[in-house]
Amino acid sequence: MHKITATSSRLCGDSVTRLTGRREYFHVGLTAESDCHGWHECRFCRSKNLPCRRHLSIEPPSPLPEVVEVISCSFLNGKIFILSLVSPHSLVSFLSSTIMQTDNRPKSRKTLLIGLIATLAGIGLAVYFSMDREAVGPEQETATETIRRFSKPDAYAALQELYGSEFSGESIKTESGELAGFWFEQGFSIGDRDYYVIFGKAQKIDPETGAPLDSHVQGVKVGAATYRLDSDGWRAIGMQTGIGEIGSWGEAPDIKQAEILTLSSKRIAFMLDFGYGMGGYFDDGKVLFGFDGATWADLGFVQTGGNNAGGCDDEPLPSGITIPCWSYTGTISVLSDIHHGYPDLLVARTGTQSGDEQHPINSAENAVYRFDGDKYADTGSD
Repeated sequence: MHKITATSSRLCGDSVTRLTGRREYFHVGLTAESDCHGWHECRFCRSKNLPCRRHLSIEPPSPLPEVVEVISCSFLNGKIFILSLVSPHSLVSFLSSTIMQTDNRPKSRKTLLIGLIATLAGIGLAVYFSMDREAVGPEQETATETIRRFSKPDAYAALQELYGSEFSGESIKTESGELAGFWFEQGFSIGDRDYYVIFGKAQKIDPETGAPLDSHVQGVKVGAATYRLDSDGWRAIGMQTGIGEIGSWGEAPDIKQAEILTLSSKRIAFMLDFGYGMGGYFDDGKVLFGFDGATWADLGFVQTGGNNAGGCDDEPLPSGITIPCWSYTGTISVLSDIHHGYPDLLVARTGTQSGDEQHPINSAENAVYRFDGDKYADTGSD
C-alpha cells in the first residue's frame, strides 16, 4: 500500500471543498472495486455514490520507477480527473481536478485546457525534482576512469616502476650502475586472456668513462613489465629486470613487433631476430623469450639461416684454391614431442650448406631443437 498525505479535492454538489492533511491509502495496480470499495465510496473524492475508476496507469522508463495514476470519479454529468505521482524516495501526490461539463460553453473548454496544461506541468516538475541529480557526476567520473584503466599501460611509467628510478632524459640509471631505457612494447593473447608487455634494455657502462660498453660480444640485459587485462582494466602481474641478454656492441636489435610462436595452450614465445658473424661466416636465427602467463624466460637461440658470403669465392684464388659459396634460410615450427614441458622445434631449411672435401656444397638439412631444461639446443650437435 502507498500512503498519500496531500491536499484532496472533494466535489459536493456544485461546489468544491478542499481538505488538507488527510492520509489516504491505495493499492497500485488493483481494480477500482478493491481500491475504491465499489460504487459506494471514492477514495479521493470521499463522496458516497461516486463511482471511482482507475482508467490509466503509466510506468515511466528506467531509471525513474515512478507511477503515474489517473483516477476518474464520476458524478452526475461531470468527471474529476485525479493524477498521482509516486517517487521511490518520497511519495509525491499531485491531485488535479477538472470538471468536465456536458455543455459546449467556450469558457468551460478554455478552463479544461488550462487545467490540463497545469497538470502536465506539475507532473514534469515533480519528475525533474525527484531525479537523483548527483548521479550524473559519478557516472561521468566512472566513464573517465574506465577509459584510463582500459587504455594500454604507459611505457615510461612502467619502466620507472620496473627499474625503481626516474628517467633522466631517455635513460634511467639503475642501482647496479647500468643505463636502462625503452626497447619495444607489444600486446598478445594466450587463450582468452589478453596481455601487454613493455620491454626495457639495460646497458653496462664503463666505470671510467660512464659510457656504455661497446665490444663485439657485449649485448644488453632485457627486462619486462607485464600486464594482464582483467575486468577492472590492465593490471601489472610481473616486473622482471633480468630475463636474458641479446644484442652486440652494447645495443639491442631494432624490433618493432616480435613474431609469436605458440608452444602450447598456456605458453608462447617471442621470436626475436638476431645474428652474428666471424671470419666471413654469418649465422642468423631467433632468440626465444618464452612466457607462461606469469613470467618470462630466455629459451635460447635457434639458428635458422647461415652463409659464408664474407669468405667465399666461386672463382679460383691465385693459389688455385676455390671456396664455394653457400647460403640457407629456415623457418621454425612446433613438433608434438615434449621435453621438460616444452615441445621440440623443427627448423625447415632451404638452400645449401658446406659439406666435405668430396662434396663441398650440399643441400641444407633440417634441424630439430629440443629443450634441455634450461634452453633449446640443436639435437644434431650432440
